[in-house]
Order: sequence, then structure tokens, then C-alpha cells
Amino acid sequence: MYYLKIVKLYIKYSIRIKLNYKTDFYIEILSYLIQLFMSLIFFEVIFLRKSQLLGWSVNQVQILVATTFIINILYDSLFSESVSRISRIIKNGYLDQYLLYPHGYFFHLSLNKIDLLRLISLLPMIALIVVSLNKLDIDIGFIGIISYLIFLLLAVAIKFSLAIMISFTAVFIVQNMAVKQFFDSLFTPLSYPIQILSRSKLFFPILVIGVCLSNIPVATILDYTTILTTNSILFIIASISIFLLSIIFVKFSLNYYNSGGE
Repeated sequence: MYYLKIVKLYIKYSIRIKLNYKTDFYIEILSYLIQLFMSLIFFEVIFLRKSQLLGWSVNQVQILVATTFIINILYDSLFSESVSRISRIIKNGYLDQYLLYPHGYFFHLSLNKIDLLRLISLLPMIALIVVSLNKLDIDIGFIGIISYLIFLLLAVAIKFSLAIMISFTAVFIVQNMAVKQFFDSLFTPLSYPIQILSRSKLFFPILVIGVCLSNIPVATILDYTTILTTNSILFIIASISIFLLSIIFVKFSLNYYNSGGE
């Protein structure tokens, strides 16, 4: 109950700030729409010359693109602002006050800037998926919807876990901007079909994280039998493992944290 009350307080505080700065709120939504539009245009140009892209039809790619944005919006709404502040909190020595919290510094560091109003941006993404599924004549059913949502949350969990670890590198690296840029590059191929991995063996280790994050959830609604495939099972194991690794890394980093930013 304590954590739920704190989350409610964080949400109320965030909404109050957003409503005071409505222009920023509208710009954020517009930004997502423009990015979605540009991504769709990019793939539409490709499909002008080809009927399929690595075995994917235009409607399947649209679902993949929409799923990519859903993952990013969920992460941005729940964790992005909180996690992005961690490096600065560490460098300025403000981490001390979080470590003194009686109910878990990890919780407060991760969720102190929840922005649920940003979830409004999900509506056009969901609409695009519904329209594309209708054109493909696919009825995903209850199992498909639940599995899709579960894998979406796992994808967000992976991105969050990696972001937390990147933020806590500030304990060891004074200027960790390059590390953050590398983190962002991992998710650049988020909207690419998974078959690109077989064509890009040289960059496989870098591409695999970003590609799988969106492809696995999409696979579950295009064909619900993929829920029990090796890739899906490995994805579940990987998400749990990476989350646990992030907790271990944070605790390890704290052993080298200089209190008060000294």
C-alpha cells in the first residue's frame, strides 16, 4: 500500500506540472506523431519498389513500427524522466537523500517522474495496429492480446534495466554521455524486421537487442503459436536476467559511490 500511495503522489505531481505547461505536452504528442509519420514514409518508399521487405508485408511492417513506438512511449511515460536524472543526481551528490529513504531507493529513483499523460500518444499507434490487423484479416483473440501485452512489458523492462545500468556508470565515469549515446544506438533498429540479423552478422551483437525488443511482441499477434517458440522463451529469460543484473550492478556501483559528491 505504501508504494501505491507514493506512485499516486508522483502521478498527481506530474500531471499538475504537465497541465501548467500544456504547450510542452502538446509538442510531445506532436513529436511522436511526426516520428511515426516519418517512419511510415520511410518504409512506404521501400515498398514502392518491393512487395515485401525480408518477407514482411507493408501491413506487418506498420504493426512493427507502431509496436516500436508503443514500447518507447511506455518507457518514456513510466521511467525515462526519472532514469535520465540519475546520472546528474549521482554527480551532484543528491543520491544520499535517496539512500536514506526507508522504503527503497531503487523504487524512488525509478518512478519519481511518472508522466501518464504521455500515454495519450498511444492512441494513434493502437489505431494503426488495429487497422493493419484488419487488412491482414487477423483475429488475434484474447490469448494474442494478453501475450502481446506481456511481451510489450518485458520489452519495456529490458530497456529500463539497461537504462538504469547506463545511468549508474556515472559512479565510475564522470562524463558518461558517450555511454548514453551508445545506449540510444542499441534501440535505433527497433522497427527493423528480425530477418535483418541474418544479413548483418558483423553488427549482430549490437542489433540483436533493439531488433528483438519489438519483433517478439509483434510475432505473438501475427501468429500466437510463436509464444512457445525458442525465441520467445529466451526473450522471457533474458528480460528477467537483465533486470536482476541491473539490480546487482546498482548495488555494486553503490560500493564505489562517494557520498555527497566528493
